[in-house]
Amino acid sequence: KIRPSLTLTGGLRYSLWRPIYETHGFEAAPDIPLSKYLALRAAGAAAGTPFNTPITVNLAGPANNAPNMYTWDKKNLQPRVAIAWSPSASSGWLNRLFGKQGDTVIRTGFSVNGDYFGQALAAFFDSENTLGFGSQTTVSANTYNVGCTPYQSPGSKYFGAPGTCTGTKALGPLFTAYGQDVRGLPGITLQPNITFPQMQPSDNQRRIEASLDGDLTTPKSYAWSLTFERQLPKQMVFSASYIGRVARHLLLQRDTMALGDLTDPKSKVDWYTAGTTLAQLFNKHTGIDANGDFTNPAAITPIPYFENLFPGLAGNLGYPASYTATQAAYADLNDEGGDFTTMQSDIDNFSNVGTNAFYNPQYGALSAFSTVGNSSYNALAISLRQRLSTLYFDFNYTYSHSIDDASGLQSAASYDGTAFILNPFRQRDNRASSDFDMRHQINANAVWQLPFGTGRKWLTDMPTIGQGIIGNWQLSTIFRWNTGMPIGFYDAPGVFDDARWATNWEVQSNGVPLKPIHTCPGMLNGFPNMFACNQVEAYQSFRNPYPGETGPRNYFRVPGYVSMDFGLGKTFHLSGISHVIPETHQLQFRWEVFNATNTQRWGAFDGTRTGYGIQLFPSENQPSKTFGNFRKIQGSPRVMQFGLRYSF
Repeated sequence: KIRPSLTLTGGLRYSLWRPIYETHGFEAAPDIPLSKYLALRAAGAAAGTPFNTPITVNLAGPANNAPNMYTWDKKNLQPRVAIAWSPSASSGWLNRLFGKQGDTVIRTGFSVNGDYFGQALAAFFDSENTLGFGSQTTVSANTYNVGCTPYQSPGSKYFGAPGTCTGTKALGPLFTAYGQDVRGLPGITLQPNITFPQMQPSDNQRRIEASLDGDLTTPKSYAWSLTFERQLPKQMVFSASYIGRVARHLLLQRDTMALGDLTDPKSKVDWYTAGTTLAQLFNKHTGIDANGDFTNPAAITPIPYFENLFPGLAGNLGYPASYTATQAAYADLNDEGGDFTTMQSDIDNFSNVGTNAFYNPQYGALSAFSTVGNSSYNALAISLRQRLSTLYFDFNYTYSHSIDDASGLQSAASYDGTAFILNPFRQRDNRASSDFDMRHQINANAVWQLPFGTGRKWLTDMPTIGQGIIGNWQLSTIFRWNTGMPIGFYDAPGVFDDARWATNWEVQSNGVPLKPIHTCPGMLNGFPNMFACNQVEAYQSFRNPYPGETGPRNYFRVPGYVSMDFGLGKTFHLSGISHVIPETHQLQFRWEVFNATNTQRWGAFDGTRTGYGIQLFPSENQPSKTFGNFRKIQGSPRVMQFGLRYSF
């Protein structure tokens, strides 16, 4: 306490957090931290030399005399400092602003905080990883033709007549009954015993799995604030605060086997640039006839990237020898219906830099939690409080903005949209308003002791019967209003693409808006809809993403939310009925109404393909009638409850 009006507070906390471990030795981990592996893949792709060293899973943990799943944090220092000052003035405008001594306080502070983690990640790795102390087999995506009509367009080289089962993929095994024995089905590998080390074979099966990143560090947040608080007449208190908080090393998921952005060493052009050029030609239907078939290879001019890296591609893919490598790549993209990552899989082993130009030979996708996330929060918070003998109320307003790379929890499932970074090589593309961001928020609450009855302003000398009927009632209310949160909060990822898989083998990108799109919630075709006044325009204002693109995250927001609750209660002092009953015996009646106005604000979207997805060429098509439909309300309809409590 430096002076009677000035106080300084400081502290330092140190925490030593050890990695979580399994006491009996049932613990395994990759032989290289996946963050480091991803960095090596990124550097290799940038240099035009893909990095594809196999990953091995070894025993881990102290019970095995082996390294931990992740490292100790021995530098977890958490300092904090705060200052409180109570200014005063004897006269003038400063007196009106600060009042007398003790009427005003100005506070500011800064702190560093750490978040403990471990248990959920260990459970995630244990349940999601296919290697270790369990045996499970996942048949890779796109292994079988799952229907008798291949998905290729009419006239494409893989097309089979309706009802036939032709094409390059074999039919999958039939489903015969629930609980059928799957051990003998093709693609299932039985593991007779568990030995280490283990690894998935480098057989290009495009496995979609999850693992654990060994380069984890403690998530840290840095918080600061500045508050002005003033005592006002009639027992009112006013407070205004600026609140800031940034966080680093937050947990988020990313695909450590995301397709590399391979650079052509000769032209210095990367895949994202060359693929985008190809995508733009595809969107213009260059060289495609009215049926969607590739008919004019001469319409596609050579792109140096494909000519340099994939010479002879036409012959390797079975196209006419007259096709250039660019024309062959474009034809394959057309035959795959515009699916870029499948097209990359088709050409993956035909580059002049060797096999697996884009893909890791062990995995198609390998999700892992890493501590690489960032967030920031800034807010203005204003409060007004009053504490009178019969009336208590609080009014609070917050204007804030929360931004992050991902908003999921460490308990999220693998490839969960709230926690997942679609393109780990361009993580900042995922940065947007948080799923839980509320720009404006007002809440207020009040409790009013009605001024009738014993000890109140009026009718203090009522007889016992009158006191029991109209005396000592209490009215309470809670009000809340906030602007709408991003649609990601309601389990809708956004306007998602037409299964282009432009950037990631496992997760689709969002559609990319071609211009600003405004929303106008209302009724359309008999249903509540986000784009009631401009559904067609909104739909046609999107395009499918280009290679490398994530598409904007949390682009739209649901309507704002409002709710008002009321409560009416009375306490009966039973001693007034009979002198035999002790004064401590009371009977309390309460009537409570939640969402008293029964206001219904729309919330979650129809997350199906027709509800919030786009077609291959949205600007040339009409949306489905359900595009942009809502499917749930926020909160609950009006609810009333009555309570009777006897206390003694």
